[in-house]
Amino acid sequence: MRARLLVAILLGFLGGSSLMAHASSDEFVVHEWGTFTSISRADGQTLEWTPYRGGADLPRFVRGSKHNAKGTVRMETPVIYFYSSKELTCTVRVSFPKGKITEFYPMPDRLEYRAEVIQWSSVELLPGRAVNLPVEESMNHYYHARETDAVPLRVWKGDVIDEYEKFLFYRGVGTFAAPLSLQVKEDKIAVAETTGSSIGEVILFENHNGRTGCLRSGLRWSGAVVNRVLPDCSVESLKRDLETLLASHGLYQKEAEAMVKTWEDSWFEEGFRVFYVLPRQQADAILPLAITPKPSKLVRVLVGRVEIMTPENGQEIFQFLTHLKQGQGTESAEAFDVRRRYGRFLAPMIQQVLESHPSLKESPALQSSLKMLGPLPQERNSLQVKR
Repeated sequence: MRARLLVAILLGFLGGSSLMAHASSDEFVVHEWGTFTSISRADGQTLEWTPYRGGADLPRFVRGSKHNAKGTVRMETPVIYFYSSKELTCTVRVSFPKGKITEFYPMPDRLEYRAEVIQWSSVELLPGRAVNLPVEESMNHYYHARETDAVPLRVWKGDVIDEYEKFLFYRGVGTFAAPLSLQVKEDKIAVAETTGSSIGEVILFENHNGRTGCLRSGLRWSGAVVNRVLPDCSVESLKRDLETLLASHGLYQKEAEAMVKTWEDSWFEEGFRVFYVLPRQQADAILPLAITPKPSKLVRVLVGRVEIMTPENGQEIFQFLTHLKQGQGTESAEAFDVRRRYGRFLAPMIQQVLESHPSLKESPALQSSLKMLGPLPQERNSLQVKR
């Protein structure tokens, strides 16, 4: 543990001393990456869900909370990097018209009503400066985003706030329509772009009981039909494919590696999912970004991740709920396995099965078991954010 903490501290101090290999003397370059995660039924309908795990997955110095926030899309860990050979101060404003911004660091000075807009008015870029970045004793995937050549920055408001980082970080929950539709049809999966999309390529991945398969497919005529059973592949080869895809959209190699490393525990967990890069025009429409002074170059790579609730998933969860209805305890091996494999996606999938089998809802034993399980499907409500 001490060794890990020492590594994190060294990253914090040394992060500001990296050479500016990516920006010339007169360039101001900004790069951003992030993920939009959604859940799709087998017929292509997007599910509403509450993406709150019930525990912290970020360091304590990150502010905000997604507790009680509900939507169809979770905006995960957008980070904004800055590259400049000269010190300068800029203003950064992010809007999320169809969502709520729930978490952030450093502290912004403007968080508008319902957190639809976040603004940092005084972001000082400090190229070549050694700064002390915040760390905690326990390791966290948040820190992987620092493993780039981006310049360190300071956000301050007089004597009140003086916070350092190598990027601006924020998260949110939204309710916008996904630009990709997926349907499971017997032994095939149909992938189609929605109107106005120009995605061009997707990566499909499945991890089932440790067996991993993946397929990289172009979308000819805005769609594709692929086999439900994907060719075998290793997670390591998929990581390389994803890094290549991210770099082809403009990220620097270290940024692509940092993004994949940040999400490797989540992207490659049990389940069936599809990855794609949002077209820049749609990314700008969903998440408008304004930076003053205007960068010489702005790259935004926002990855869409669609988790597919397959017919097999639905049948397994139905059987699981039936066993709970019959009085099986929530501490059984089956309950442990279901919770482990479905994780944060379990609640919306349970909700979907309950809607398809209304008779299950009438069981007091089942309702009691669901309360003990953890994320109990709740009544639909509007997005709420705890500030």
